[in-house]
Amino acid sequence: MSLTFNVNVRSCKSNINVKWVLVLLGTSLTLFLSCHKSQTTTPEIESWTVAAADPVSAVGHGAIWDAQGKEISPSPQFVIDAQRFYLRELYKQADEKTRAELNGKVQRLKELKSLAPHDQIFANSALIAWLIDVVKPEDAAHLASKNGALRNRSFLSGNVKTIHADVLGFLDREGVITYLSPTTLGGTDYINECRDAGVPIPPDWGDSRWVEPTGRRLQLNTEFIDQSKDAVVHVYRSQDPDGICLALPRSVGDQIDALGIICLGRQSSKACFWDNINRTPDPDPSNPDIYRRFRISFPVRIGESVPLSRFGGGADLFGGVGVCSDCHAGQNPFVVHPGDRMDFREELTATAWYEPLVDPRWPQNPGPTTVLEDLNPSSTNTLCLECHGRTPLTGQPLRRFPEVSRELREYCSVVLPSAYRRTMPPSRPGNPAFASHFNELTRACTEPSRTPVRVVINGATRSRPGANRINRTDVLGACTGGDCPIGFCYWRTVHGPFWQQTPSTVPVESPDFRGSSLRIFAEGVWKSTVVSVVDEGTTNYPPGGTVECFIYRNISGVPDPNNCFANFFAITDPDGTRLSDSVDVGAAGSTVDVFSGYIGNVAQAAFAIEQRPDTLRIMLQGDRIVLSQNHTNRPPAPFRLGFLSGEAWTNGCNAWTPRYLARDVFTESDVGLVAYPDSRKVFCFITGVSGAWSSTRSGGALQPFAEIYTGRDDDIRLRVFPSGGVDGVGAYASCIQYR
Repeated sequence: MSLTFNVNVRSCKSNINVKWVLVLLGTSLTLFLSCHKSQTTTPEIESWTVAAADPVSAVGHGAIWDAQGKEISPSPQFVIDAQRFYLRELYKQADEKTRAELNGKVQRLKELKSLAPHDQIFANSALIAWLIDVVKPEDAAHLASKNGALRNRSFLSGNVKTIHADVLGFLDREGVITYLSPTTLGGTDYINECRDAGVPIPPDWGDSRWVEPTGRRLQLNTEFIDQSKDAVVHVYRSQDPDGICLALPRSVGDQIDALGIICLGRQSSKACFWDNINRTPDPDPSNPDIYRRFRISFPVRIGESVPLSRFGGGADLFGGVGVCSDCHAGQNPFVVHPGDRMDFREELTATAWYEPLVDPRWPQNPGPTTVLEDLNPSSTNTLCLECHGRTPLTGQPLRRFPEVSRELREYCSVVLPSAYRRTMPPSRPGNPAFASHFNELTRACTEPSRTPVRVVINGATRSRPGANRINRTDVLGACTGGDCPIGFCYWRTVHGPFWQQTPSTVPVESPDFRGSSLRIFAEGVWKSTVVSVVDEGTTNYPPGGTVECFIYRNISGVPDPNNCFANFFAITDPDGTRLSDSVDVGAAGSTVDVFSGYIGNVAQAAFAIEQRPDTLRIMLQGDRIVLSQNHTNRPPAPFRLGFLSGEAWTNGCNAWTPRYLARDVFTESDVGLVAYPDSRKVFCFITGVSGAWSSTRSGGALQPFAEIYTGRDDDIRLRVFPSGGVDGVGAYASCIQYR
């Protein structure tokens, strides 16, 4: 007789089951032990051997630095190993469903035969891009750029123009290449946004207006990136608008691999970025030219003409070959040193701290930093601050440092240490006397960012024409890691027009709805929404502005950032007949009061029959906070009485009293909110509007706006447009101190 038992025995290894066989022969009992493999196998990704730490510290302009900060020319195997590291890290952050999907994709890719290394690299890069979009890691912007740089290096260095048909088919079937398509925030839209923001638009590459300064070849003599390549300075100077563009093509022989362009508007203090990343992919899978099918860096021959429309700009650059606003942070957007051939002095300096027009997931040029002034509170004109302080002794244009933090990874890992070792201070690079300042900046590089998250919606102060019906929602404050909880969100700039023609009973989703609105609201996370619907054949200029979200742990005096709250309030006039109304929000002193929603006919008249403007605001009145509105019963033509609503949030924390440095300051032109040095550590937000916010000029192309900005004297200011007249507007703003 024979009996078989299945049991578990720990002495068997490698995920195997155990089979005990008992054979009874007469009076003898014999035990047989056998082991056989289980059907369970280790997932492909978990079987990989990967590096213990990120093998790439930074990328930029086609250059790649290893984990030790050394610039390298990576081999295909290095690239594949690095990609496996990123796939493994993203895999660890993913949920079970995504892990299973990824393992399936990797296994199906593995089944493809006869793939060259560049085929594997391209497929891996698409998988990484897909995971970044799904997992949304904290370092998404930098990881996407590393992914793009590693992929692009394989094509440019090997002059590869084709991908194996099986890989292209795999990518199409798996649906992992959608992020390579053009976005509405790049291309012509980006060029128009830059033009509207007062930034010069560069001519096409090869145009005679691109000149080498002084009419002769100026090869860069201080190269932080890829010293094996020629880097020749080209400049385009603009009078209208006042500004400058610099291009720095990097070439070997007659081929330019990296061709970045940066343009700065000196009066607007805004900058735009372009790179030789193809943004016009050809959807035809049979097209063998890989540079035309996918958005990767394309080579340019010296002497070749390339239209600006082919260059990637703005959001097109996300996932490209670097995070431009990271390395190019500071007083101006150019990495320049005294005596360098790009050192055009005052030409490179704007009227105020510059703002980059880039994808909102990129750094927004936080700063200037105050860590060195805090280190030497009694004397600001010492060491590095003699040239990089607010009032340098040299008399040269200001060249202040950005607010260094973990957000500026590439500035901290490449620009700052390279400058200290090779060019700074000019007389003696690496001078030990300056070590205390260098060490303090390096220490700050390890700290989390103290600056708010920023998102621009339909332009900061004006919008471009859009579709007849716009209904867009954005997630604003998705916090990660040490940045939680996010805190609260507010409008730093806002522009109209605000209006509504349909009754309040007509929902926004209805085909009959006509009107506009702009809101910040909460659904688990902070979000914004913009609605603008006009008749067919009518030009639609939607409202918009700049939203910032501040993290509670960065606010001065908050005892416990995990014990905070936000309360919502609204005031509504369903038909325009309630000419004055108010809602009591709460006691003064314990909250930050933010005006968040502009819905319908919030303000139509600059001066009504009562000789006062329409107003919608949240204000301190005595010892109470009040959300209120008032408007005329005779709005100017073509406007009419109708629906309006205003929304506000009060934000606070237990045992915390916000320290206001400005409270409900009003202007109909331009006014200072907080003077220097208090302006170094404040954030300011709009608390109300008044006047003709439904009106526009130039057929809608010029919209009313309110903007909080940094002035020439480092003060924080509030300005509005238009100022005065029958269509003039006004705005209110407040400021509180952060850590």
